[in-house]
Amino acid sequence: MATRAIGRAAARDDQQAARVAERAAAYAPAGMEPGRLLLPSNAALPTPTRLVVLVPNVDLDEAALARHIWRLAAPRHLAVLYLGWTAGAETEAQLRRRLANLAALTRDEGVAVSARPALGAGWLPALRGVWRPGDLIVAHSELRVRRWGPMAQPLAAALLAALEAPVYVLTGFVPRPQRPALNWGARLFNSGLLVAIIAVFFALQAALLQLPGRPLVSLLVSVSVVIEFALLWGWNRLSG
Repeated sequence: MATRAIGRAAARDDQQAARVAERAAAYAPAGMEPGRLLLPSNAALPTPTRLVVLVPNVDLDEAALARHIWRLAAPRHLAVLYLGWTAGAETEAQLRRRLANLAALTRDEGVAVSARPALGAGWLPALRGVWRPGDLIVAHSELRVRRWGPMAQPLAAALLAALEAPVYVLTGFVPRPQRPALNWGARLFNSGLLVAIIAVFFALQAALLQLPGRPLVSLLVSVSVVIEFALLWGWNRLSG
């Protein structure tokens, strides 16, 4: 019975994955890889008419990024908006030069290009000010945002959840940022949680070893060890 239930669950997962892949393939503009698309689950998606390309104020190969964006936009004559973000006014001029270079390298008779800088508040407020139905956000897999404490998540996933808008994920055009130094409170919380996980599972495994039935006890201890390592690995990923 358990085997049949697992089989049915696996079949449902396969069907769901197939539906997601089919939906992504139907939506993706020419030249895009459907596997790089993140789509809101229940929203009706209008045909994309504009690419909103996120441009962090970091060293990047502007020519390579512009060529790639042009290849995505040109087959369907999609408009392009380069949306740049920087934390403070002291780097605004540098960001504006970067956006101007990207716009000039991408623009041609069939692709209308504009650029807009944003300061301070973060990617989500910047996007809320420009996003409209028909926009396809182009984000970078290397960019992450803090959620709370030391926890972080990919920017693309955060935008999908917050805006319920489609996101196309690029890889390799911007450097992966160094992990920012945590303040003492975040470090204490992170260390305390790791110690708590280890202590709880140590106590659980010690209690399991007192139970009768050696084969079952061995199985339960093994499962608890796997869960413990999965939790430690998962927390390390989330906090990084």
